[in-house]
Amino acid sequence: MKDLIKAIILSLLVIALLGIITKLMFVEASGGKSIFPFIAYDINKDNYISQSEFYYTNTKRTPEDGREGMPLMHIPEGPDFREYDTDLNGKLDEMEFLHSCKSCHSDR
Repeated sequence: MKDLIKAIILSLLVIALLGIITKLMFVEASGGKSIFPFIAYDINKDNYISQSEFYYTNTKRTPEDGREGMPLMHIPEGPDFREYDTDLNGKLDEMEFLHSCKSCHSDR
């Protein structure tokens, strides 16, 4: 029974640590600025952002919803989905998305 409790506690600590690491990666990728989260774009929850999800989510954000450092990407002067699909598979994984966020913040 003690071993089970230790395993549960260790598992919870690992999960918490992974959460902290993910958060730090997100903050680093965004340059410390607030960015719209990956899960908000991944409408169908398949762990990818399709081109239609990308543009749909951006068109749903209005200038009033915008936050400093997160431009509305669907506006004419905003970046294009194809700029971030680095492996050219027609969808963004979380790392491509985080890289795109970092690019948005450093370009503007």
